[in-house]
Amino acid sequence: MATTLILTRRCSATPRRKQTDRLWLIDDLFDFSQADKASRNLAIKQAYAHDAFLEDIAVAQRHDASQAASLIYKLPGTVKEFSVTVYDSGVAPEFFISGKNQEREKLNPDVTTFDGGKRARYRATPAGSGDTLEIVMSAVAPAQQAIGRVEISWSHSP
Repeated sequence: MATTLILTRRCSATPRRKQTDRLWLIDDLFDFSQADKASRNLAIKQAYAHDAFLEDIAVAQRHDASQAASLIYKLPGTVKEFSVTVYDSGVAPEFFISGKNQEREKLNPDVTTFDGGKRARYRATPAGSGDTLEIVMSAVAPAQQAIGRVEISWSHSP
């Protein structure tokens, strides 16, 4: 199974009523079923622990390593936060948020690195009402650079 959409709920003051707090898009990148069709220059690769990855997973890499690639997610509501795992992260990908009422804006996520920078987790809580998250891998990044698990929290309310 490629992706799971998880609904979390928070109880309101009345025990019988429940209010949807946030929704999550979790993409383990076994295919491009959750990504927007505007994503470009990407290929899904099975990755194994012995291939410089810490676990057996699927990842998205640049199809043509000499060109930049973008992985785009368009949500039915406002992106509240995201977390993205990147392997061979010496050259950081760029992250952008945009939407119907919001210009494309570059984000500066918090970064936690592991294994001497071979793996990194990028996290951000964007301001505004953007519904589209774009992850761009540079043409100057190592050819082995790969995007692993993508987690996006979103809400129907701004």
